[in-house]
Amino acid sequence: MASRDSAPPKLDVGRVIGGTFSALARNWWRIAALAIPLGFAPYVASYWIVSHLPFAALSAWRPIIGYLAEAWVSFAVGVVPGSVLAAYVCRWVAADAEGGRKTFALNNLDHLLVLVSARLMAGVGVNLAALLLYLPAILLSQVWAVIGPVAVLEGAGPVASLRRSADLTRRRLWRLVMVWIVFFLIYLTASFCIAVPYSLMVRGMLGAELRIKATFALVAGLSALLYTVYAVLWYVAAPVIYFELIQLKSGLGGRNPAAVFD
Repeated sequence: MASRDSAPPKLDVGRVIGGTFSALARNWWRIAALAIPLGFAPYVASYWIVSHLPFAALSAWRPIIGYLAEAWVSFAVGVVPGSVLAAYVCRWVAADAEGGRKTFALNNLDHLLVLVSARLMAGVGVNLAALLLYLPAILLSQVWAVIGPVAVLEGAGPVASLRRSADLTRRRLWRLVMVWIVFFLIYLTASFCIAVPYSLMVRGMLGAELRIKATFALVAGLSALLYTVYAVLWYVAAPVIYFELIQLKSGLGGRNPAAVFD
């Protein structure tokens, strides 16, 4: 009986997913306006860089090395603009949770620099974990799932943000992995809807090199768009998850999640 009483309240996966899409629907226009230059453009740039590096040829016979190379390049190119986008999305979702009464403004560059530093350390850790197996990388990414809200809303430093995120997500990792699975399945479904028409088009283009290159460029652009949407989903989900976790920690129950800042 004691072990049951000491079990932590479970994270409501359905509420997190529903809250994510609700927040996205209410803020889609300004998120989209920033996601194009700060999300889509860096992904396109990373595709271009990878295609002009020896890793592109290497990936033909070592797919895993090619994939990891692309992951590191994408991370290096996108960590700063992605942090800016994540910070503003976090602020908007937090203000939305408070009904617009709080702005959670970025008063200066401090929060932004902290978030860049925290995401840099977390990204290096996750990518290094991916060198071992993909599962440790997934788990580690969920351990640090809320470093953005912690840095932006609590004003914690880079290392403190990592520690605070690990504390909030402790004993709830598998619930967070369930959220990751749902978002990843959405991404895979959208990718499949692009890959099938692409393969059918290419079959009828054998020998038409220019048309194949044009089609490849189109698919590369669509892939960058999908990655951007996937990243934005997590940028929106992070503060939603954060508010859910601090409610569970502080016992706020059904109260307004932003009330923790009152």
